[in-house]
Amino acid sequence: MIAFYQVTDGAKDIVWSSDYYPFGSLYDEQVVQSNELRFPGQYHDRESDLYYNWHRYYEPQLGRYVTPDPLGIGAGDVNLYRYVVGNPLSSADPSGMILEWIFDDPNERAAHKDEATTCKEFVEWARAFDYSWDEAMHSGDTQDRWNESAAGPMQGCRYMIDPANPNQVIDMRHFLVVGKHGGELAGLVNEVLQGLETELAGTFVGDWFDLHRHSGIFDAQDFLSNTLGAEFYYFRLSVWGNDFPSQLEAWCKERAKLRKCE
Repeated sequence: MIAFYQVTDGAKDIVWSSDYYPFGSLYDEQVVQSNELRFPGQYHDRESDLYYNWHRYYEPQLGRYVTPDPLGIGAGDVNLYRYVVGNPLSSADPSGMILEWIFDDPNERAAHKDEATTCKEFVEWARAFDYSWDEAMHSGDTQDRWNESAAGPMQGCRYMIDPANPNQVIDMRHFLVVGKHGGELAGLVNEVLQGLETELAGTFVGDWFDLHRHSGIFDAQDFLSNTLGAEFYYFRLSVWGNDFPSQLEAWCKERAKLRKCE
């Protein structure tokens, strides 16, 4: 199966066209003006001939990434290099993190939008109180709590608009707890297990999931927040010398670039 795409200019003249094979390689490309956009979130790197997918590079001739899923989980797929579990006709992976698309409920991900801050507002709040990561994570506590059970930010700062998508909301409690303890991803793994439970029910794998998961119902917003918190855990290593608000501000700027690739 081959799909056909065209790009036109302001006068509606065709300036770029090509046929696409299912996994994104081009066939019979016609160029008047260059176009490097490919699958959602991908940009063609002419030097390497790979597609840049933010978190990793994609090889369209092979239909797979050149590096494994950054979180090492793969959303239940044992092949951590595969693109959208081998189904590009009905799915996409805009960020190169397979976890971000596999369980998607737009309504759940938009919950609490009316009370969510922007990243800029959240960073300003953290700076105003000179909060460290731990202090922000525990600012909403009403009793003594250990880090993995922290209540998260205080009222009014619990939720933040996703810089990459104005229709998604990050629960900063889940984001901060997983982000602070990136080596302990029980919350994220639990969300994966809950999400796969119905699909794999009655199988050996499903029984193993049911045995090892915590009780609870899958929540797409929790899943998104846990995923991004784990991503932030690794991102902050590149800005290690900075304080927490500056690290979060830098992450938000990088994440906001995804909006330009949609």
